[in-house]
Amino acid sequence: MAMNYYIGIGGTGARVAESLLHLCAAGYGPNRLKLFIIDPDEGNGNLSRTKELIARYQTARRHLQDQAAPGFPLFATEISTPDPLVWSIFEHGNTRLADYINYANLKSADRPLHDLAGLLFTQAELREQLDEGFRGHPSIGAVVMAEPDEDADPWRSFWTDVEKAQKPGDVRVFLAGSIFGGTGAAGVPTFGAPEMIKFHPRAKIDDATSKVQLGACLVLPYFTFDTAGATGPEAQRLFVTAADFPIATKAALQFYNEKDLAYDQLYLVGDSLAQSVGDFSPGSAKQENRPHYVELAAALAAEDFLLQPEGENPSGRYYIAGRRGKEVGWQSLPLTHDAEQVTARRDLLKRRLVAMATFAYAFLEFGYPLLDTPPGDVDYAWHEDHFYPKKGVFRRDESRDPRQPEQKAVLTAVKEYSERFLAWAAALDEGADGPVALLNRSRLLNGGDTVDHEQELAAIGTFLRESSKELDFNHFKNLLDQPTTLSDRLSPAGKYAGLFYEAARRFAEENYAVTPTPGRAGATADR
Repeated sequence: MAMNYYIGIGGTGARVAESLLHLCAAGYGPNRLKLFIIDPDEGNGNLSRTKELIARYQTARRHLQDQAAPGFPLFATEISTPDPLVWSIFEHGNTRLADYINYANLKSADRPLHDLAGLLFTQAELREQLDEGFRGHPSIGAVVMAEPDEDADPWRSFWTDVEKAQKPGDVRVFLAGSIFGGTGAAGVPTFGAPEMIKFHPRAKIDDATSKVQLGACLVLPYFTFDTAGATGPEAQRLFVTAADFPIATKAALQFYNEKDLAYDQLYLVGDSLAQSVGDFSPGSAKQENRPHYVELAAALAAEDFLLQPEGENPSGRYYIAGRRGKEVGWQSLPLTHDAEQVTARRDLLKRRLVAMATFAYAFLEFGYPLLDTPPGDVDYAWHEDHFYPKKGVFRRDESRDPRQPEQKAVLTAVKEYSERFLAWAAALDEGADGPVALLNRSRLLNGGDTVDHEQELAAIGTFLRESSKELDFNHFKNLLDQPTTLSDRLSPAGKYAGLFYEAARRFAEENYAVTPTPGRAGATADR
């Protein structure tokens, strides 16, 4: 079985990882995935959000999926991460480019090299502290990324896995980063150089064959941000703004056209809608942007690459996918370069995301709060049958109660992940007049809280921006009484979350007509 790696580069790479995690949580992903991030700005708000999400995903999966029946979609992908998760490039803080290349000492030690550095970099670039990234200057990033420490994680684990591989293409590596910023624009071409990964001595079998199949997504400009908050000294610092994106992109694309890089497959994803993703920040914790559907499209590019049948070689053809008009709907999302699989993949993606959104909403609104009610006071047949069954004439079996502290902790992890999934899905929507017509956030969230299911019974059946049967929350509750196919090995917490997911899947199929389509879709198995 091929080993899959995702390497996110910079803030955009971290945001694409966020979308990729949510796809995997919904059951649209490979069976196994290893993941790490490259970013000198470890305090970046986008990166912090992704790191937290990975931790919650792994906690929830560890207690649910390992005991579930094969093919159960919830948290289906086993995601592994090294320690540390992030290659921050620099060993010490407050590092400047001048420090990294030992610029001051070069004047006496190697004057020609000192003068060359002075020609290649401005004094502002040499003096700029790099702890918050490369600020839209990939020439800086390319210098410091060219020599990763292979004896320290995450690279040590990566190269150990590559060395264990035996056959051509046994390790699939997918990188994602922006083409218009600093870190991603530096990293994607740097690691695309043949000697960096594809034909590194530890990866190549011979001069023409490698253990690594290498793919990447170049994320083109797709957003704007408000720069009004960048005032005073902050406004004078070295950084790139949305106004700089076009010229940076043009130069980068010319470079990719002329440079002989080692990527087997290269995806370019962007959009001209230029939606705002929040206030400007050049780096640190303030740089936290709202999720965007282009990041979902980039994550789907990663899935297309990672879900290819083993042994399939890159086709060497060009493919293009675009939306018809301004609206971005389910039919617009690029799913695969395999024309025969487009319909099956689209149906599977929609089915999994709608089921996951239904599950997250129902669990947050009803499932998790119900745990605050003593088991003897819960008057639902499904609850009594599975979690508070009779034991003799006058007793109950309390060993199945998901309210036990260790079981409740697992369900708390599921609840916390569900909150983040729902917030991500809702953030893709900009209202009825917005361009993205996937989910209707007003039917899922009211501010930061879920829509009250008792006051809005129909909300669960009307959160897609398309027609539905408009079944209500009472119908969802009835589905909890249906026979289950869940594994008997599940813990009480696993059984509890599993019942809610099965009911959510059935509800989505009935209400939104997202039913399985025959054919090989490539993602984790259907149920």
